[in-house]
This record gives sequence, structure tokens and C-alpha cells, in this order.
Amino acid sequence: MTQLLKILRGHQAFDFSSQVLIYALRLIAGILVGAYVARYLGAANFGIISFIIALVAMIAPFIEFGTKNILIKNVSVADEAVAGRFWGGLFLKCVISFLTLAVFLWAYHGEWFADEGINNTVLAWITGGMILLIPWRQFEILITAHLKNADLMRGQICVLIANSVFKIYLVCSQQELEWFLLSYLLDNLFIIINFIWISHRNKTIPPFQFSFIDGCNLLKESSFLMVSSVSIVLYMKSDILMIGYFMKTQDVGFYAVASALVSAAYFVPTALAKTMSKKVYQVLAANSEDGFLSSVFTLFSLFGVVIGAGLMSVAPFFIPVVYGDEYLASVTILMILALGVPAVALGLARSLYLVHHGEYRFILFTSVLGLVCNFVLNWIFIPLYGITGAAIASVVSYYVSAVGASFFFKKEELFIGQIKSLFLTYPKIKRSFHEVKR
Repeated sequence: MTQLLKILRGHQAFDFSSQVLIYALRLIAGILVGAYVARYLGAANFGIISFIIALVAMIAPFIEFGTKNILIKNVSVADEAVAGRFWGGLFLKCVISFLTLAVFLWAYHGEWFADEGINNTVLAWITGGMILLIPWRQFEILITAHLKNADLMRGQICVLIANSVFKIYLVCSQQELEWFLLSYLLDNLFIIINFIWISHRNKTIPPFQFSFIDGCNLLKESSFLMVSSVSIVLYMKSDILMIGYFMKTQDVGFYAVASALVSAAYFVPTALAKTMSKKVYQVLAANSEDGFLSSVFTLFSLFGVVIGAGLMSVAPFFIPVVYGDEYLASVTILMILALGVPAVALGLARSLYLVHHGEYRFILFTSVLGLVCNFVLNWIFIPLYGITGAAIASVVSYYVSAVGASFFFKKEELFIGQIKSLFLTYPKIKRSFHEVKR
């Protein structure tokens, strides 16, 4: 617990607070402006945009290749090969993104969505632009590793305001669907520009030492993480794609609203994991693990339970008021998906431990297990129960992957520790707050 408190003090706490503030503003704007856009587009068109965003999210891990945590670790411990790895990896990712774009355009035959008035060619090219931007997200790891999220905040707020104003203008001027998808492309572009600018201003960009060999070694080391990342995204996004396959785009829209809201809630444990990652790796490297892992699990579990309960409480009132009665079907979906937030939080906590110890094969095993579970359950439940079945399948797969799989690897340290952390009794919480106060 002492080590944990050190992490949550000083610069780390300020960095975490900055991430939360940035995301809180993005969340508020996303909900208000997003609801405004969803009302204007209707569930069917909103479903089309959600389908495309999910598709790009599924392609991203193939391009990012799971290098994020490894590069953060390299930068955090001042690895001598970090410059060659950073630039070599970025080059190889750009090559992969162009090859992916070529395959995507080759597979595209001009009829993507059958809805009248949809310019499928424009949608395809905008999607291609989003694919080409994926490698440049790598600059975010420099901000994370050096705890510069506070510096990032100002630029992110400017991007947020500009994008929100642009979307409001599109609604007011009654623009077509393609313009709204373009707004997502521009949002990604300016966020990446902000990453690069902040990294340059703080002089955290590694000196240009291009090394094809170091880049290949990075991708080789991260290969299991890449497959794991693909599996994670597949089982977190495949529900939207399978709903699109079995049902109508309108149903995709209903599900996407709930999925977007619960995904937004994942940010708090994700931000906590990003902020803690550098210190966690340093603590584990110093072999200071006494009680440390259980404290981390307890912290993440607390965030997950509180956030999940909050979502379930506000869902019946929030969605009808903000999104309108057209999206009432999203209420039940949001309440079900909220049950999976604690599992996602515990999975993030476990990943810090596993990455440090280089247990990439086990990370791959957990991801594939979650993917198979989600795919099978979706295939069974969606035809029977519709989007409600998809939500149930997702929650079950989260717990199987993030908690259940730990039973097969260091059962005492991981599985039992995760299970115990879910029982947040009042005495346990009171004792934790007392220790923090001390």
C-alpha cells in the first residue's frame, strides 16, 4: 500500500487528474454534441457511422502491433535502443497501414451500405484516411511515459471545442452523413498533431536513429501483444459488427449509443493504468511486490464498481432525456453492459503485472479466450434475444477473459486477488481510506 500511495501523490496524481479532466470534457461534449448528432441522423445513419468506427477500431491493432506498453516500458527505464525501436517501429507501422489500405480498397466493391442517398465511395475513402493515421498515435506513448498529460490538456481542449463546433454546424446546415464521418477523421488528425507538438515542445521525441532491425525486433517482441490486442478489440467490437450482420443498422445505432457510454466510463481505470504504468514497472523491477498487487486490484475494483453502479442508476433517466425516446431500447443495453466495468478495470490492473513479467503468451491466451467466448455467445444469443443477447454475451466474455482466465496462471496471486478485490466491504474500504489518510 505504501508503494501505491507514492504513485498516487505528486506529479503522478497531477498527471492522472489532467487525464481525467481532459476526458471529462471530451465526455461531456461527446454526450451533448453526440446526442445532438444522433438525434439528427436517426438510429439508422448513426448505426452506419458506429459500424465504420468499429471497423477502424478492429483494424487498428493490426497496424499498432501491440507495441504501446513495450515502448512505454522502454522509455520509462531509459532503454538504450529506444530511439531505433521508436523510429523503426513507426516506419514499419506506416508500411503496414498502406498495405492495409490497399487491401481495404481492393475488397471494397462500391456497394457498402444499401441505404439510399449514401455515397459509399466517399465513406470508403474517409475510412481509408482514418486507417493511414493509426501509426502516428505512437507519439502518445512519449506523453504517457514522461507524464506530460497536463501539457497535453490545453491542445486537447482546443481540438475538442473545434470539433464540437464543426459538428453543430453540420447539424444546423443539415449536411449529409459523409460530413459527420469526416469530422471523426479531422478529430483524429488534430489529436495526433497535438501529440507530436507536445512531444516536440517537451523534447521527449527520441533522436532520429532509424533502425530497421530494432523496428523488426520491436514488432517481433510485441507479436503476442498484437494478436492479443486484435483479440481484445474483436471481442469488444465484434458485437456491433455481428448485430449489423444479423439485424438492421437501426439496431446497431441503439446498441452503439449504450456501448459508447459504457466505453466512455472505461477511461477512468484506463487513465489510472496509464498514469501508474511507469511507477508500477519501476516498483516491480525493484522486486517490491509485498502487498502491492492486491492494493492495485482493490483500487481498480473500487473504480469499476462505483462507475458501473453509477451507469446503471442513471441509464433509465439519462438516455431518454439526452438522446430522445427513439433510443429507449438503449437503456436496457447500457444497464447490462455496466455490469462488465469492474471486469474491464481488473483486466487493466492485471495487464500491468503481466507486461512487466513478459507474460505475453498468457495475455494472448486471455484475449483469445474472451474472443471465442464472445463470438460463440453472440452467435447464439443475437438471433434469440437481439441486442440484449449481444450485451449479455459481452459481459460474460469480459469476466471470463479478465478474471476467469487468471485461474490458469498464478492462481493465488492473480485469480484469488481479483476475486477478493470485488468484495468491497465497508470495513475494508474504511481501512483503506484510513491508510491513505495516514
